[in-house]
Amino acid sequence: MKFLENIKKFLSPIKLDKLLYIRWLIIYWLWAINPIIHIAFLEKITQHIETWNELLFKNLLIYYLIFIIVYEVLEILMRNWWWSEIAKKTQKNIHNIYVKEFIKLDNTETEKVWVWKVLSILEKWFYTWWYLMDLIIHLWVSIIFTILYTIYALFKLNFYYAIIFLIIYILINIFSLYINRFTDKYRHFLVDERSNYSKQLLKIINSKFDILKNEKIENEIKKLNKFSDKMIKNNRKMVPYLQIIFRLPIFLVNIAKILVFIFLWNLVLKWEIHISTLVWISWALILIGNSIEDSLKLFKSITRYFPTIKKLWVFFDKTKTIEWYEDWKEFIYKNGDIELKNITFWYSKRKNVFENFNIKIKGWKITAFIWWIWWWKSTLTKIISCIFNQKVVIL
Repeated sequence: MKFLENIKKFLSPIKLDKLLYIRWLIIYWLWAINPIIHIAFLEKITQHIETWNELLFKNLLIYYLIFIIVYEVLEILMRNWWWSEIAKKTQKNIHNIYVKEFIKLDNTETEKVWVWKVLSILEKWFYTWWYLMDLIIHLWVSIIFTILYTIYALFKLNFYYAIIFLIIYILINIFSLYINRFTDKYRHFLVDERSNYSKQLLKIINSKFDILKNEKIENEIKKLNKFSDKMIKNNRKMVPYLQIIFRLPIFLVNIAKILVFIFLWNLVLKWEIHISTLVWISWALILIGNSIEDSLKLFKSITRYFPTIKKLWVFFDKTKTIEWYEDWKEFIYKNGDIELKNITFWYSKRKNVFENFNIKIKGWKITAFIWWIWWWKSTLTKIISCIFNQKVVIL
């Protein structure tokens, strides 16, 4: 049930612009059918060479050339159409759902993960969501067409070949799913550490002057490297499982190709099949290998990126919204002064930023802090806002 809810939530941007995704499917459908048409032409061309039918051979070459030219024109139009519109429109649909929600979130809650971390999280999640949707639609269309064509091609040779191929294909995917269970914990750990790494890196970028003045350069770099070391250690544990999931099936498929080529060549020598049949089956085998690689790539992408997207959902589900955003309460104005007395504050104990500092800000007066950049103006406002737990007297 939870799986179906996740799928529904993942595909929710489609509801905002159904026509956009129909166009998306049409484009990937044309890309997927292209290699299959090439194989069909090659089979017929080889067949005419075998029968020494020069007229049909030349006519077919002309048709083949026309197909190539027409497809290339369509390819140019599709790429302009796809890249210039579909990708960014999908991002817009995601924005329409989640940026609206983000604006309603309570700042007190979002600031607990720091502004720079929220920025990193949102930018990364929005891109990952679009990228994974694109990959799933692209590869699924390609895989479905290839599998159907392969079953048809093998069925023409022998019904049992088609059944054997289908069983092997299903077993490979079941095997990958089973082994992937052991990588889940490593993938989720990696997502968390990447987020922490981004948080630390952006902290260094945004607070570089504070780090420099308080002599914390080595300490901040050490924290950053700590996350890298954790990810390296995690990857070393995860890689053996990934090799089994993704490299082993491809290796076995390549070995199977060689065995099938030997088997087919023996059939040709016995005149049980034509050379044209050998040619199109050979190309079909290459297509099958690519399809299995696409299946593994799709599986890898889903297991790699989906936890990141789920993090986005968790963030929005758990973060409280502004309680009164739908029912604005009348603002109660209070007249009074703000006074700081004997404030001493430091980032590093060796050097105080403020020492026995006093200031009084008159109520209902515009007060501006004007001084050189990186000279504690923001720190002072944070103290006034009680972020650093200093005592502020409201008169």
